[in-house]
Amino acid sequence: MDNRLIYGAIIAAGVVLILYGLLPNSGGFDESRWYSFDKAFEVAKKENKSVLVFVASPTCVWCERMKSDVFSDPEVMERLETKYVPAYVDTTKDREAVMQIAALFGGDFATPAFIIYSPSGKPVDGWVGYMPKQDFLRRIGV
Repeated sequence: MDNRLIYGAIIAAGVVLILYGLLPNSGGFDESRWYSFDKAFEVAKKENKSVLVFVASPTCVWCERMKSDVFSDPEVMERLETKYVPAYVDTTKDREAVMQIAALFGGDFATPAFIIYSPSGKPVDGWVGYMPKQDFLRRIGV
């Protein structure tokens, strides 16, 4: 079979999934509660809080699940914001932040990715992958 046909079928299937809403959507994810990468560190210094960075790709199903299952929950955001300054990095929009974060993971990483920085800006923890709400809250200690 011609590779162009295979690629065309894959693209068509993706379009159908998106059009019919079969991929998870970000639900009540409120991006306004998340700072940009650089701004988060400014706020963290002023408030003496750690920074929690959520790195996502718009084509990442598990990133969208984190948004809809975890970050759309007001309780999660309230608890997160008590200890952390949340920062959101879209891999398609903030290439400089992505390059800095990739260096922490040895040059490459998958999404969703999470990095915790101390108030002084030093990375102290990082992981990759989806977590249900309770596991995520335990992981970040809130």
